[in-house]
Amino acid sequence: MKKRFVRVLSLVLCVLMCASILPLPAVAADAQSNQAVSNGTKYRALLIGEYKFPYDVEDDGVAARMKGDVLQMKKLLASVKGGKGGKYAVTYKYNRTNKQIKSLINSTFKGAKSSDVSLFFISTHGVVGERKTSEWAGALLTVNSKGGNMDFLRLSDLAAWLKKVPGKVIVIISSCSSGSAIVNNGKLQILTSNGAANTAAFNEAAIQAFADADEPVNDGTVANGGPFRQSKFYVLTASKHDEESWGWETYDDSPTDSYNYMTYYMRKGVTGSKPADANKNKKITLKELYNYTRKKCLKEAKPFGETQHVMVYPANSSFVIFK
Repeated sequence: MKKRFVRVLSLVLCVLMCASILPLPAVAADAQSNQAVSNGTKYRALLIGEYKFPYDVEDDGVAARMKGDVLQMKKLLASVKGGKGGKYAVTYKYNRTNKQIKSLINSTFKGAKSSDVSLFFISTHGVVGERKTSEWAGALLTVNSKGGNMDFLRLSDLAAWLKKVPGKVIVIISSCSSGSAIVNNGKLQILTSNGAANTAAFNEAAIQAFADADEPVNDGTVANGGPFRQSKFYVLTASKHDEESWGWETYDDSPTDSYNYMTYYMRKGVTGSKPADANKNKKITLKELYNYTRKKCLKEAKPFGETQHVMVYPANSSFVIFK
């Protein structure tokens, strides 16, 4: 039996923090898969799930949905190939400190070349309620190195670590306020239902953490402006900068049946009959995955009076993310 729309409210840095959930197959924790990659371009993925929290953040100290998110991503990556046909070599870890996450980025993507594609995924609680210009907007909760209260990983720090990885980097953040990773000059660049860019729909700092204003974006999709906004990054976030992220969690805290909406629908969209493949050409672009996942998350949240806008950077991108 599942608890619908699990929501955690906690004052940290005087802001609201929270996250989400949905189901998957059981897999051993803290392991890594060294699958072979081929066809010139190598594909590597690092999946992080932070699921142990203080009781004032999570009622029983465990957020099974965050662990479930990692299981969803493992199943997704096992079922697809990268845009040029290579399989992903997947490393996954749970409950890591900021220092350990930085080290894992260095080790997992070591040897990456300009022709390679690296995927970074993290599921955790995110700081909600900070001003869009705050360095703590959307900051991610991580395990404290001393085993005490949680630490905070700023999106700008994460962007700086990932920027050093050669080649293209896909970034997927499943947390509340994760849209703080991608805002275009203070106005969020999203797509309307007909696929057109709509820069006036939201006014916050979501794209700002994954961008570098000194490095122009030359793919013709959006103007540059924020920490994860540069041509090397392809970003999906679970919510916009001032929104909560939602999902499912079972009463027995089973990670195989608990997960966040975005991660669940990403997997559903690219596996099986691949419903995210709108034009049925057996290639799923970033735009197609965004459109499918965003629509599903909005539909799930609506009956409960909530909204959850999956965010994307760059808008309208034809980058083939999976096939």
